[in-house]
Amino acid sequence: MRVFLAVLVLIFSFQSWTKADDISDFEIEGMSVGDSALDYLSKSSIENMLSDPKAFYYKNNEFAQIVTSIKSEKYNWISFTIKPNDKNYYIHGLEGSIDFPNNIKECISVRDEIVKEVSNLFTDLEFLTREAKHGYDKTGKSLYYTKELKLSGSAEIRIYCMDWSKDLTEKEGWKDELRVVLLSEEMSNFLINVF
Repeated sequence: MRVFLAVLVLIFSFQSWTKADDISDFEIEGMSVGDSALDYLSKSSIENMLSDPKAFYYKNNEFAQIVTSIKSEKYNWISFTIKPNDKNYYIHGLEGSIDFPNNIKECISVRDEIVKEVSNLFTDLEFLTREAKHGYDKTGKSLYYTKELKLSGSAEIRIYCMDWSKDLTEKEGWKDELRVVLLSEEMSNFLINVF
């Protein structure tokens, strides 16, 4: 029931994005791509998160993804992707996750509802659908189901479900989840060239 209510709130929050034409018009918990992470967290908090072993650094340490301590009623966690050497800590990627423990079918259903709501806001929108094995799981049993919505330029919104393998869910406590990801044009281009 908690997940269902969170999803309803999430879907209805998309409806407030009417006439959005830029990735910075979209928000997760009031935060947008292009904002400074310093608007939401102290500099020392960001620096501590960047030094935490849980911080994920991309190739050449050009970008880093940090899971924030920001509390949310909609998401189980929220992360920023920033440039570690940018003293303004501008947000290039923003991500929220909702747990769907052992319920990938409901996750995909909710993903499709969100995609439908977001796609109704645009007349010129490129879609890409992918289903693939997740590289983290060397057994090849973890899958992701992605809908990518390309905005003007190369900015994009990715809405996907992670179906983690039984080994990861039982042994490591991972949960199937829905992720909503907002990427700046620069971050999107970076990911295309890295992967």
